[in-house]
Amino acid sequence: MSANPTDNQEQLMEDYVRCFEDFAESPLGPTEARLPLYRVEELHKQLTPDNLVLATKRSILNLLGKQFFEAALVAANYVPEIYKDLDVTRAAAAAFFEFGASGGETDDRLFEEFKKKFKIADNLVKPDKEPLPPQSGQPAVPRAEEEEGRQKAEEYLNSWKRCAADFENYKKRRIREDQELAAYAKQYVVEQLWPSLETLRHALKHAPSDERYRLWSQGMDNAMAQYIKALKELGVEIIATDGEKFDHQQHEAVELVAAEGRTSGEVVEEVAAGYRLNGKVVRAAKVKVAK
Repeated sequence: MSANPTDNQEQLMEDYVRCFEDFAESPLGPTEARLPLYRVEELHKQLTPDNLVLATKRSILNLLGKQFFEAALVAANYVPEIYKDLDVTRAAAAAFFEFGASGGETDDRLFEEFKKKFKIADNLVKPDKEPLPPQSGQPAVPRAEEEEGRQKAEEYLNSWKRCAADFENYKKRRIREDQELAAYAKQYVVEQLWPSLETLRHALKHAPSDERYRLWSQGMDNAMAQYIKALKELGVEIIATDGEKFDHQQHEAVELVAAEGRTSGEVVEEVAAGYRLNGKVVRAAKVKVAK
């Protein structure tokens, strides 16, 4: 079943309004954010002439309601005949008046361009912000389309707020996932390096005491110290063993031995080193404990 052409045109008009809103709200500023305008140019070719004018009118009313004056001018320049629309002219004058009345600093250059292109009379808007009655020969301004424009603007604003909230949640989730990934990467690196560290530690325990090997032993000790320093920078802390009170959370007893001068439950010998990573025990130290 083919899509209804009318529904398709309505969707295109909504896209048209959204493009100008994205253009106006871009953090790059209206002079740099050209991407949404490329889509506008595509929509120009797809909308019927009447719908193009209507979509432009909706866009301008929406932008004026949010005080995006420069973006409203850009939208109007795409369809020059919109400058003759009395609703848009009155909306432009009212928006500038309201902006000034609220304490906003109006860009004189921008306001002069509005007055010139929309032919805005200085007295078009009353001080109470109500538009003057239509002049002789001019039709009364319909309010239905204005109300529709307001509803659309509120709908787009709520949609933007939801998107902004979703994006904030996404950023928080990404930060948390990145932190978890970094922690996992550190643990993986340490687990891969630890067996080499253990081998080096055992080798140093059995290093020859002969004077001929003194310089060799010193070099190995320095290498070991650099190794441990690098691991500490990754958040590794070697678990203390000999002389410590046995702690089942960080020690693993492999044997109970009789040891003179040692209290019961005291670690008397380290069989294999253990370590913590960022305060969390990753590998318990294997030890011999006094009876």
